[in-house]
Amino acid sequence: MTSNPTSQSTESLTQPAQTRAAGQKLKLTLIVECELHPWAGAGVDSLIAELGSFVPPSQSELSLIYAIPDMLTGLHHLHDTQNLEDCLRERQKNHEEATAKLRREVAVAGFEVTSEQAFPISSDSQQSILDYLKDSKQELLVLCGNHAAGSHLGRDHFLMNLTSHASIPTLLLKRKLSHTAGAMQALFGIDASEASLTAARKLGEIVSADRIALTLATVQSPAFQENAVLAPYVNQDILSEALEANAGILFEMFTDLLKPQGFTIADFKVLIGSPASELGYLAEASHPDLIVVGSHNQKGFLAWIMGSVSSQLVHWDTHNILVIR
Repeated sequence: MTSNPTSQSTESLTQPAQTRAAGQKLKLTLIVECELHPWAGAGVDSLIAELGSFVPPSQSELSLIYAIPDMLTGLHHLHDTQNLEDCLRERQKNHEEATAKLRREVAVAGFEVTSEQAFPISSDSQQSILDYLKDSKQELLVLCGNHAAGSHLGRDHFLMNLTSHASIPTLLLKRKLSHTAGAMQALFGIDASEASLTAARKLGEIVSADRIALTLATVQSPAFQENAVLAPYVNQDILSEALEANAGILFEMFTDLLKPQGFTIADFKVLIGSPASELGYLAEASHPDLIVVGSHNQKGFLAWIMGSVSSQLVHWDTHNILVIR
């Protein structure tokens, strides 16, 4: 069962985070794969165009990173030097056309590009990208997911590893928005952890609060219901009341954090079971434009043993997800 935190007062927990200074823009990095085929970018365009629905272009400065596959991929069958050179020239031309096209799409979306870089799609380049994010003090990492047509960032777990190891909030775009008119619908999975509270404090600095209607969802995991020995001896009515009361405290706490930032709270959901699974099932049923979760940012052996709600949700195929650290 999720318990109400007692180490801090409710008043201190609901204090908003320090806001960005007036006129200071959000520093975000967009990573897209620049394929080596004429149809490069097909499907990614629409996701880039909708990025402005999540992040105000006028309040952002964008760094663009091209993730480039090995130009020799798939050419091992060519033994003739001239044919190999012709293929490489064609791929180089396609790459240049693709980068130019992506620049145009980013400009159409309203973003000003402050820097451009290229990294190969390889495990070696991941640390270089993470170092760049840290050294340049980026505040948001945006990736176009591998389920968009023409995008293959998921190759060799490239995208998933970046999402898991980045130390800044990460927006993973996997599909077009469902709600084309009115407010976007966002599902915010919350609990009593500091990671979840931090996500609520930072949310208004990352996305446009006036365009998003939030559904707050908390997942209760009572051990008694999963224990065949103890379950018959537990008063289920009392347990249900306790869970509802606990959820009510969380909803009130997070509402106090989110409303001053300009967010509309459209609904509240109390779920029972595994947090990642239940949030995923709810998203499948309600089709939100965005799932929001906080992350403890655990690494290494501890992350492997414990897992995390955010890392599990990232592997669901059909949802845009914002992981806030």
